[in-house]
Amino acid sequence: MPEHESANPAINAPATAPRILEKDVPLSRSLIWRAQRDFYSTRALKAWTEDQVPSYITNNPFIADIYAEVIAAFLDDCGSLKPAPPSRETPLRILEIGAGTGKFAYLFLRRLVGLLKMRDLPLDSFQYVMTECSESLLEDWHRNSYLAQFVSEGMLHFGTFSAGLENNHQPNAWGANKARGPLIVIANYVFDSLPQDAFAVDRGQLYEILLTTSGEGNGLNPGDLKFSFAKSTVSSNHYSDPCWTGILEQYQTSLSAATVLFPTTTLTTLRHLSENSDGRMLVLAADKGISHGADLASLQGEPTLEFHASRQCFSQLVNFDAIARYFRGKGGAALLPQKHFTTLNVCGFLQHHSGEDFPATRRAYHRAIDAFGPDDLFTVMMWLNDHLDQVPLSQAISLLRLTRWDPTAFARLFPAIVRQARNAGAERNDLHDAVLRTWENHYPLSRPENILAFHCGAVLLEMGFFSEAYEMFRKSQQLFEPSAATSFNLGLCCQGMNRHQQALEFMREACSLDPGFEPARQSRLKLEDQLSRMKPTLRPVRLDDREFLFRLYSSTRAHEIAPLGWPAAQQEAFLRMQFNAQQQWYQTAYAAAEHQIIELAGQPIGRMIVLREQGGWHLVDISLLSEHRGHGIGGGLIRSLIQECATAGVILKLQVLKLNPALRLYQRLGFTFSGEDQMYMQMQLDPQAASSQR
Repeated sequence: MPEHESANPAINAPATAPRILEKDVPLSRSLIWRAQRDFYSTRALKAWTEDQVPSYITNNPFIADIYAEVIAAFLDDCGSLKPAPPSRETPLRILEIGAGTGKFAYLFLRRLVGLLKMRDLPLDSFQYVMTECSESLLEDWHRNSYLAQFVSEGMLHFGTFSAGLENNHQPNAWGANKARGPLIVIANYVFDSLPQDAFAVDRGQLYEILLTTSGEGNGLNPGDLKFSFAKSTVSSNHYSDPCWTGILEQYQTSLSAATVLFPTTTLTTLRHLSENSDGRMLVLAADKGISHGADLASLQGEPTLEFHASRQCFSQLVNFDAIARYFRGKGGAALLPQKHFTTLNVCGFLQHHSGEDFPATRRAYHRAIDAFGPDDLFTVMMWLNDHLDQVPLSQAISLLRLTRWDPTAFARLFPAIVRQARNAGAERNDLHDAVLRTWENHYPLSRPENILAFHCGAVLLEMGFFSEAYEMFRKSQQLFEPSAATSFNLGLCCQGMNRHQQALEFMREACSLDPGFEPARQSRLKLEDQLSRMKPTLRPVRLDDREFLFRLYSSTRAHEIAPLGWPAAQQEAFLRMQFNAQQQWYQTAYAAAEHQIIELAGQPIGRMIVLREQGGWHLVDISLLSEHRGHGIGGGLIRSLIQECATAGVILKLQVLKLNPALRLYQRLGFTFSGEDQMYMQMQLDPQAASSQR
């Protein structure tokens, strides 16, 4: 059951008598369940992103890792059983009921894929199916870029499924392969929202609790309804399923007084789903509920509803003990936590063939849940919440490790971490890894959660990991509109990487976005002064310069390609073809030329090709990255070349596209036209003649 918003309100007689909507009906047949289903169908993703239906405790890396480890162990058990282990022909199907935002599926699949690779198991031996009752939610999943990688690899599928609806006992996304293999059902915060019956045990007698619902107007918002209850004697064969009736009889004889919820829809749903398996099924469910029969005696009085999302939906305790008795009665097994009091029960239920035991699955479950479960983590983090801004760095890293690198925990710890990151000593590399592993678990449910990119960048920058910090700030810039703070930090990253010209551009950008941002203004002035005294250098081209040269070539053609509207992949393919042809031409036609890289502060920013012959020198090419154009770098290099020509007593020739803006620069430097063709102007300069004219 989700973290509750409020308890069931006291039932007070209203000033005006409300209209009775239903009278003395079993709880499972009440109209409140239709209202509940309509809320989730209508609100879809907004139920979690806007209405704040609780979900964190079942949508984090910690619980996803636990499920992945248990399910990987289940696969190990299945692999040792006959007739055959899961395969592409008879895959293990993992069905998530009520997948909601998709965050659990994303975190779980990332972990499971890693575990399967460690076991050398083929990834096509399983299929994961996310289901919900809302078609709109499926559309959101299809648009989700984080889920897309698993969809493209064929392991993730989407389908509609509404547990409890008549004639809707199977998901519509099993795929074309109808062969039955083992089945796993994942149901987090689901069973607590499905219809169930209520009974009262009182001194050896069993009564069904019937519900009367009343309300004003035509709305069916559950939080606005009024409820009253009555008791009715239960017959000896209350349910058609003798197993269900037997469970009620066990409660009647073992409890002196208690209110017992009976999960009718949950049991019906699981029975129907098991028909899609080969007889082997594992159910993993997380909810607030009762997993030990003796604890049912603590529940007394009328059934309660706990409301969420401004009282638009509700949940109830789950009677995991009844589900356990059902599976055992059918020859299966139950995996239950040892502890009695818990904010979240993670329970497992096994259906299997006679003689099978699934030992690896049992061990994995108890190792994960009995030692330190998701509820323990939630309890510890709630207690620490008021102290997280004072946590020492080593303890902050330990907490992140404990949460399995949870972005929500990182956000709470960020003020303490970033304050201490610059002075990190022995913890530096561990903190670096913690930041990157936390980012891998990023799955934003709302735009503000993307602040994680900025936070990761800030911590990496403080520790001097400039390249990785730069990438994080770039992501932040893509996820949000440009900001002075992000541009400033990008500038600091570039300074750390000795890319001073690019750093200056970012500082200018920061000043433009916020003229009053003094740190950016001071950094800009300092860089401008520094660069004014810095000169470019030349070095020979190396084999490892090829990707830089392609980037340089692309920057000179971007204005031509952009208007074509081609996809990025098509643009790159075209540019690489053109680049390869150009490189081949230069290597063939100008094999004797000097092919040099232009560097500024140790970073490549352009290239220059000069062919030196007795009859004259030829400036074959000079080009700069776009951010380094217009700063006098190219002109300065050509002036130096002109001086060399004067010393050698030779003329300098070049050709330039007729529409190239550099044409004006060459004219200012003293070049004159010597010829032309359809596309190019040929130009030359005689340094000695130019000198005598001056």
